[in-house]
Amino acid sequence: MSSHKYIQSTRNFIRRLHSSSFLCRGGVDTNVAYRRSLLLPPSPATSVYHPSRLLVSVDSNIPCQPTTATPKARITSVQYQNHRAMSSTSNAASSNGNEDAAWKKFTPEQLQQIESARAEARANPIQMDPKGNYGLICRACTKPNNLNQTFCTGCGFPCVKEDIQRLPDNTFLELVKGKDIGTKVHYRDDEIVVFDDKFPVSDNHLDVIPCEVYEDIKCLNKEHIPMLQKLYQRGKDEFLRRRIPWIEAAKEEDPAFEIDQLITAGYNFPVSVKHLHLHMVMPPFKHEKIFQYPRWHNHRKVLHDLESHGHVQLYCDKPNDEEGHAEYQRAMDNWERSKQLIKKGEEKQGKEASTSDGTEKR
Repeated sequence: MSSHKYIQSTRNFIRRLHSSSFLCRGGVDTNVAYRRSLLLPPSPATSVYHPSRLLVSVDSNIPCQPTTATPKARITSVQYQNHRAMSSTSNAASSNGNEDAAWKKFTPEQLQQIESARAEARANPIQMDPKGNYGLICRACTKPNNLNQTFCTGCGFPCVKEDIQRLPDNTFLELVKGKDIGTKVHYRDDEIVVFDDKFPVSDNHLDVIPCEVYEDIKCLNKEHIPMLQKLYQRGKDEFLRRRIPWIEAAKEEDPAFEIDQLITAGYNFPVSVKHLHLHMVMPPFKHEKIFQYPRWHNHRKVLHDLESHGHVQLYCDKPNDEEGHAEYQRAMDNWERSKQLIKKGEEKQGKEASTSDGTEKR
């Protein structure tokens, strides 16, 4: 190549860098403005972004302009109460878990504050930048949710169009780069980070992420199976490290017991944070919304699809009601089993305490 052509191609590449975002493997739009440490385009075999290659962090403070979007009908206090009633009677599991949600105890004044905030959002609607990342921010717990959600997957609170806000392009990437995002990190190496979910559905709810950026399960292929297996193993190791009392009791009662039997692990699609993350949750749950079909794709299904088809068969593209509902029921059965194990543990502790008291009196 002549020096003139080399200079021209380099200039064209730099122009592309500063005018648009790049795509990582699987067609993931990272949607960030950045400069590369090396002026070389990513090779097809290794075109996955790693935080060590990023020199400029995400800037999410881009203002949005008003638009004439038609607002969804406002939710009244009566509708909140109806939603609560439906949630608590849908099935036995949700009746027990949803009552733990803090918003169920909101006063009429608190609900009115939410409605006032939504009224203000209706009066000043936002125009969604095609290059931006948007979500429904729960008015009860502040969790970001996918735009398709009608409820918060963190607490079950109803979501409407007036809750849309611009999100950081990739909050988890900030965590990978060492920034504090308000959650506890339990494990970190060059490939994986394990941390507490910021909006947990149980006392033992982990998010496990790769350090490299994959937007969601749609980007995966057969080559990623070992990576997903490592994600699961690191999360399982953290649960074992915690020595959860009722899990330890189950092991003593049944030597064949494996903690995997009670782990609910999977991925949501579509996602609220554009960075692949494996949810790993131990019962008992605060609510069951996160596991609902067709958004929830369990870990075993994802591995099976990649092995059999080379890609994940998304429920939105290829519905499988039987499989989706079976996984949901498995999570609910685990919930019931955990409550039984906890009850047995409490009874055992009570007997031991009474025996100890009797011995002391003698």
